[in-house]
Amino acid sequence: MAKIYQQDTYAHTQPPVVELPNYMLLNGQPYDKTNLVPIPFKEINLSAGYEQYMVGRVAWLKSNTSDGGRAPLGNIYFTRGTPDIVNPDVLVDNIDSNTVYILPCIGNFDTNQTQPIHKLTMNPLARVDGNSWDLDSLGGSRGMFFIGQDDDWIFVAGASGRASDYGYQRYGRVDKASLSFSNTGGSTRQSKLAYVCQDVNYYYLLHQTTYLTTTFTRLIRVDKATNVETVLSTINHDNTAYDGWYHAAQALELEADKKSAYWAQVITDAGLAFKWYRAEVDLTGGAGSQTLCTTDYSAGGGQSSVVVKPTQTGEGITNLESWAIEGTTNYICMLPTEHDQYSSESLATFRLYVYAIDAGDKNNLIFKNYIDTDVRAWGVFQVQDDWKKIAIVHNAGLKFYTWNAGTETYDVVQDLAYGIESVMRDANDRIWIRTSDGSVHMISATSPTRVEVTMENATYNYQGSNIATYANVSAYDIDNARIVANVQIVLEGSIYFTDNSQNKTITTSASGETQVDMVIKGSSYTRILASVVV
Repeated sequence: MAKIYQQDTYAHTQPPVVELPNYMLLNGQPYDKTNLVPIPFKEINLSAGYEQYMVGRVAWLKSNTSDGGRAPLGNIYFTRGTPDIVNPDVLVDNIDSNTVYILPCIGNFDTNQTQPIHKLTMNPLARVDGNSWDLDSLGGSRGMFFIGQDDDWIFVAGASGRASDYGYQRYGRVDKASLSFSNTGGSTRQSKLAYVCQDVNYYYLLHQTTYLTTTFTRLIRVDKATNVETVLSTINHDNTAYDGWYHAAQALELEADKKSAYWAQVITDAGLAFKWYRAEVDLTGGAGSQTLCTTDYSAGGGQSSVVVKPTQTGEGITNLESWAIEGTTNYICMLPTEHDQYSSESLATFRLYVYAIDAGDKNNLIFKNYIDTDVRAWGVFQVQDDWKKIAIVHNAGLKFYTWNAGTETYDVVQDLAYGIESVMRDANDRIWIRTSDGSVHMISATSPTRVEVTMENATYNYQGSNIATYANVSAYDIDNARIVANVQIVLEGSIYFTDNSQNKTITTSASGETQVDMVIKGSSYTRILASVVV
């Protein structure tokens, strides 16, 4: 993993990394997108409410609130990876491809901030216009994202708010000429939104509120031409749902012209931890419905009392994050996550659940298994578009997993130890990480993320004569596969290379371990340091 830059203090108006169609903006400086060569004498200033957030096609941000249960950006995160939303933060104009719109996300929900929007040209690269919306007057919604556009309007939504506002949802459209926002709906506290799908005439959202003791989920259709919403379906949870910020999986076309989105809801019925629901949209007629799914709700079916039920004050688990894996068999996965402020839950809480969708009954989920992640999960990051590679963002770093079709679950690949503030994946599948020390790192498919040095023997007994030995050196990428990399090895103490030096750069192999010959010349302290040479 390469460190791109470090800056201890950021202006609160400049996101550290922004992905544009042809450029990457690193702290306002444009770079060629493919080779990361800087474009001289250029600087683009973009305002953003919180400097840690990185703008790109797949992104995650640790929200900054005073009472962790409010306004998590996970609600925005789960629009990432939706097939019909290429980039929820950056939108290329459908008429003029030289014009690009940007919605930097606001991450500090405890302050009274406006939601900015910017218009840029790509050739020449320049910011040509901008606007901001005083969403505080609308109830404190933050973190808007792009849904789509027509010739005159941009359609946006968001569902986060200041901690003191308990979160409001907002959705509507933006005039391309003035960049002014027209609100369609959203006036309920403690609300969440999940994007479902869209067609030429409408877009569809799931809206849930858990304000006080009133809990319901609505399937909403918004007319793009009139900016008017229609409630297609409402499920009343009869006060059995808690203030958990659920996330619906991306919609699947399980039947021609019909989209299904599954989501899990924390409940209290009969001691259960959660229930599954399915929302279906009929794209041919604009109709929609919601259905309680059938599945094995017993302890053997994955239900566990260790899934902490969030309370109205935002304590405990605040998210049930869901996603889908498509194939011959379609799967729905779910992981309970918490806000970083709360750390009293048992590690057994953070289990990754896997269900298969019954091919003969879309409302029946067949429980497969769960795995213990053994980390305090904050969120799920989509490493690959098909969700067969993911990373769990947790309190100590990023834990990478790959999908195992044979066992119908995920296998751990590796765990990177970093204090994570923000993560973003660009169109070239490079992963950008902004850490708590102010540095920005980048991982590509060929970037070494781990170096392993193994000595020939675990122990050595020096008896006055030199001991000839060797070390096996390997470098691994994000998938834990060996790769070719230049590794600097520094020896300290009484161990040397065969040429009597103690500093050497070697090239590892992608096919196996690379043997490096060494000599132990004494019984004193020894140490081996290995690092990747970029």
